[in-house]
Amino acid sequence: MSILIGNTNNERAHNYYGKKNLNFDIFQDHLQIAFNFDDEHLLNTKEIVKKQYIGNEKNIDEVENTIVQFSSDFYYYHPTKRNVMKYIDNGAKKVYNYLFSYDGNRNFLKKTFNLNGSGAFHADEIGYLFDISFMDKTLTIEDMLIVDRITTLWANFVKSGNPTPVPTELLPIIWKPISKDSFYTLNIDTAMELKSGFFEDRMIFWDTFFEKYKYFVKGFRSKNDSA
Repeated sequence: MSILIGNTNNERAHNYYGKKNLNFDIFQDHLQIAFNFDDEHLLNTKEIVKKQYIGNEKNIDEVENTIVQFSSDFYYYHPTKRNVMKYIDNGAKKVYNYLFSYDGNRNFLKKTFNLNGSGAFHADEIGYLFDISFMDKTLTIEDMLIVDRITTLWANFVKSGNPTPVPTELLPIIWKPISKDSFYTLNIDTAMELKSGFFEDRMIFWDTFFEKYKYFVKGFRSKNDSA
């Protein structure tokens, strides 16, 4: 079985950009959602995560973008990586990962809710995959390029399990599937780029964090647990 999976490059921005009353409790609030930490572990891990993302910064308004990174890593990017590696470990034939970065007239979430901010927010690629009735029909040349690219990639994948069977003028790149050695990621934008990593430094941090605190993860079951 082949799998196509991906995210946008600013997944959780809609939760924070322009919002008032942000505070540093965000780190412990999110950790409590995924981990069964006692008070001591929660305090310690909150400080570990906080230091990783914002260092000693005291003004939360100065680190809004970094807060978005943390939240996106926690809820989208690292879960994607963990799931992909499970797919591969369990015999998935090929897994293709994308990062949608284009910011145009049909970014679904941004245009639907009139949101401001750079990059592509959660689900923004949907506006280029489907002809959504209430969205602006006025497309730029760049918008049409993204529509043509993403629909062709998806159609190729459905037909053959390979989104780029051969290089073309529209898709002048071969999208390599992920291997255990390289987490290939196709950046979908006006300029397409295949990268061999996926937010590497941040993912290494979360790999280490989850390995150290895996027994605190809600719902964790070891391989030795009885069914």
